[in-house]
Amino acid sequence: KAGCIINIASAVGLKGMAGSSVYAASKAGVIGFSRSLSKELGPFDIRVNSISPGFIETDMTSGISSETKREVINATTLRRFGSPKKDIAYAVAFLSQAEFITGQCLEVDGGLNI
Repeated sequence: KAGCIINIASAVGLKGMAGSSVYAASKAGVIGFSRSLSKELGPFDIRVNSISPGFIETDMTSGISSETKREVINATTLRRFGSPKKDIAYAVAFLSQAEFITGQCLEVDGGLNI
């Protein structure tokens, strides 16, 4: 039997963000959990990875003020928010098919954490 587990973390779990310490800690925990689980389940041919999205156009980011949104876009190399249907879905599809990748955290953040 083989399998694939993909957990969703956040760029905030890697970089941190003022006012988001609990959220950042929980997302960093998802990354550590995924890496540890990949070592436990690897011998059973089960791959475990995580994805750390940056700022994505979702309900969660819709309440961000226009000033903060402008700051985030300026801090992001690609100068835009990501798309859940394209950017995140494509990352999930890639990891689900990449049979020799495990224990990794794929940053899908438009260059926010460079």
